[in-house]
Amino acid sequence: MTALDIVQHASKHWPSRINSDSAVLLEYFISVGIQRPLRQFERMQDVMNSWTHDRQNYLILIDPGTGSAEAELTLAGIPSQLPRKQSWVLEYSQKVGKWDKRIVTLHPSGLITQAARNGNVDAARTKEIGYLSDCDIYVPTPAKVRGKIKPPRRFCFAVKSQQDMSCFGSLCDYVHFFCTHDRQTADTFYAAVQGWRSRYLVGGLREDVKGKRGDDVPREKEMPSKAKGVVVSTTQAPFTKSAGQFDTSLSPERRNVAMNFALSLNGGGGSRLRRLDLERADPRGGKVGRGVAM
Repeated sequence: MTALDIVQHASKHWPSRINSDSAVLLEYFISVGIQRPLRQFERMQDVMNSWTHDRQNYLILIDPGTGSAEAELTLAGIPSQLPRKQSWVLEYSQKVGKWDKRIVTLHPSGLITQAARNGNVDAARTKEIGYLSDCDIYVPTPAKVRGKIKPPRRFCFAVKSQQDMSCFGSLCDYVHFFCTHDRQTADTFYAAVQGWRSRYLVGGLREDVKGKRGDDVPREKEMPSKAKGVVVSTTQAPFTKSAGQFDTSLSPERRNVAMNFALSLNGGGGSRLRRLDLERADPRGGKVGRGVAM
């Protein structure tokens, strides 16, 4: 089951009007306060396979009201060529409250590195952040931006590993933050990272990166041996992608159709999603009514 399958199912069975052509399913990581729009073709089993604890993650369904899907979330929006090496001057943070200006580089192999901005970016001073075969790009929620993260620049992103958090010694190695004041820089950085990851997910880069990483050639993720029960919820908080393209507070015509729903996984050794329950939520936290199951 893909993210698009869930959107289409919700559009048919949810009481509120949902346009399946424009609705977006967001993955929200509560612990850090970051979220990202799922690509239509992403397999939900793979997405949830990266969750350490189900209660730390939510799926949020919104309808920006544009009438059509964002191109970058569709198969048609995947770059047709191997991304070239690109660099940006960004503020970088690996620890809460500590930001430093760095030269951030995305290599054709999918490796993201950062180096001090001193005019001499050599191998000895360059540090690896991670490979996009194992990471994806997120945006912090407005509440987290104002609170704990406090980026010094307007446009802020996070690159988070898609592996289990227990594989890392600390959260500092699990999530990395970047920000810039320049809209064009923000857009090109987001597009490059999003595009590389999208191309990788559909297999377009698995052959391209061979020979560039040695033993680090990307491998398919293993499917979980046991299905997870996942509680899914939503909030009314706007989702800001890049330079405000999904920010409903900046674009009044893009109204959220927010709803609470629950996703349940049953049996089958966790090999696929077999049931989707949609539930409305009472503002006080109680559940009101239930949709139909697949």
